[in-house]
Amino acid sequence: MPRRRGLRPQLLAAVIRSKATLAFAAERQVVIQTNMGDRDIQIGAYIDQLRGTGRDSAWHALVELGPDAGPAAAAALGTTKDVDVHVALLKLLAEYRAADAVPAITTQLQHPMSDVWRAALDALVTIGDERAVAALTGVRSAAAEDRQPWIDEAISQIRAARRRAG
Repeated sequence: MPRRRGLRPQLLAAVIRSKATLAFAAERQVVIQTNMGDRDIQIGAYIDQLRGTGRDSAWHALVELGPDAGPAAAAALGTTKDVDVHVALLKLLAEYRAADAVPAITTQLQHPMSDVWRAALDALVTIGDERAVAALTGVRSAAAEDRQPWIDEAISQIRAARRRAG
């Protein structure tokens, strides 16, 4: 059985920022262990918090954890039905410039809620690499007619930014 320790300073700071976060930590009995799974436990806990009142604190904590949280955030896109969580995860992946998440982000372009598919477009534009262009080009013909101009604009924005960057 792993040795239990108190909350690490970084997690403790996040807990202090929000009473809702503190309630979540107590409810879920979040315990940071001394093994390699520490980071995964933190990431999973913060992703769960995106569903509650501590959403903003959780999002900022995930940003602070860095791109290591990207794979878990991309995986969570397929498991949540909450529109706000979808949008938060997409913004997080954009913040990380997570090119490995392009396939997961691309699936969100088919989401029925406009907030979600627009956040997915924004994430792909922010990532802005050839994988994003290829993904957008690939889904354009199958996209609903009202979304095609948005996709065209996203492709144009990525190409223009790449030309400016040299």
